[in-house]
Amino acid sequence: MRVALLSAIQPTSDGTGVRGLLSLAGRSLGLRQVELALSMGCERIICLAQGPDEDSLAMQHRSERDGARFHFVPHARGLSGLVNADDELFVFAEGLFTDAKLVGELLEGSRTVLTVPAEKGVPQGYERIDRDYAWAGILKTRGSSVEQVREMGADVDPVSALLRIALQSGGAMRAIPEEVLDDGRWMLLWDRDGASAFEAGLIRRTVSVASFAAPFHALIDRTIMAFRKYVGSPALSYGLPGLASLLLGGSLYLGWTLKAGWALVALALAALFFRAARTFQLFGTEETGRPGRSGMIFDAVTDLALLVIVTASFPRSLIGSAIFAALVLLAMFRLVPWSGPPWAGAMVQDRVLASLLLAGGAFVGEFLLSIQILAGIMLIMLLSMSWKARLTRS
Repeated sequence: MRVALLSAIQPTSDGTGVRGLLSLAGRSLGLRQVELALSMGCERIICLAQGPDEDSLAMQHRSERDGARFHFVPHARGLSGLVNADDELFVFAEGLFTDAKLVGELLEGSRTVLTVPAEKGVPQGYERIDRDYAWAGILKTRGSSVEQVREMGADVDPVSALLRIALQSGGAMRAIPEEVLDDGRWMLLWDRDGASAFEAGLIRRTVSVASFAAPFHALIDRTIMAFRKYVGSPALSYGLPGLASLLLGGSLYLGWTLKAGWALVALALAALFFRAARTFQLFGTEETGRPGRSGMIFDAVTDLALLVIVTASFPRSLIGSAIFAALVLLAMFRLVPWSGPPWAGAMVQDRVLASLLLAGGAFVGEFLLSIQILAGIMLIMLLSMSWKARLTRS
């Protein structure tokens, strides 16, 4: 069995909280370490803590959601019975933020201690292990080491003790790439001010904020940036996608009952809340702002909703022209981002903007004309970009 040992027990250097529970974009360092441990296949997670509180309970709930067992222990003796001799034990330093993909590549072999150069790591707070190296904050060792720690007494720091035992028993030292210390992919955090400063860089790397070529996407992204401390809220994690789905269903109903303008307003709101949900989910992940599978599914469903609204809104004499215009518009939604410049792709992908423009046409009785104008503008944009590309090549 794979077992992880984390800590949420040391006070921050400014005395305002616990290092392991420092928050980054709405999720604590401890919760991020739990997710890393789960990704490495750990079936039991042990947290050194004085007792559960709201933040540490989030770690427990996240573990149990993936079927792992979670335990709080206050000292070294509490480890007895939780780790077997033949287990693989992963130990994490408190307050450590890491590159999850890199950790998986580096932790090979039965006993591995990740290191950083002492001259660079020690000033940042990494624990020195000899003249040349400091501990990078993660190690993998055998579960049998826990029995040796237990014999040292309740007052021993189990993390430091396990580090020494791993080194004395012949654990291989493996250096992490030095550049990850400089580019923010590997960091020890000690207080709230340091966490806040690091958070700003993390957000810049994690979330691609939309340009104002896509005005509603830009507004949503910047609003969420201002409320990033609520990113870890379960109400937002589940509420925003749920609200987007309800509004999408409402747009289908309104479209089928011949209320095209309000159906398109509901479609715009659905797109707005889905964009908000997607931006929230990108915080703290390894994504870079590219649309994932959920985004492609949502776009496909909104395309279907637009076709339903068009089909239900026109008499039989105009339905052919309306569906043709709608299909051209949907094709432009796909082609312009694929072949055009970034600003054009961003603008076309702002489904809130597109839905509101169509809603305006529907409210003034020119729904078909608004579809044709929007599709025509995009087609002209696409043809002009193709023409410019040919001129450049020639």
